[in-house]
Amino acid sequence: MGKRIDGRTARKETNQRKFLAGLKETGTILNGLRKAEVSRHVYKVWMAQDPEFPEKVADARAEFGEALEEVVIGI
Repeated sequence: MGKRIDGRTARKETNQRKFLAGLKETGTILNGLRKAEVSRHVYKVWMAQDPEFPEKVADARAEFGEALEEVVIGI
């Protein structure tokens, strides 16, 4: 049986995906927040209360860093 998700959880997951996409694209928390259209307070709650989220943020930052390295190496 599949996991049942309520509307609030679905919105949170969608907003987290948008945030992480923005972070991967720009490397900044602020632009990730803008892309997800959420506040810094929401980000802090996610970091404190979602045990998997900090690792996802670290992965997104690493991916951005790797993309920057490719740009610099290509110059």
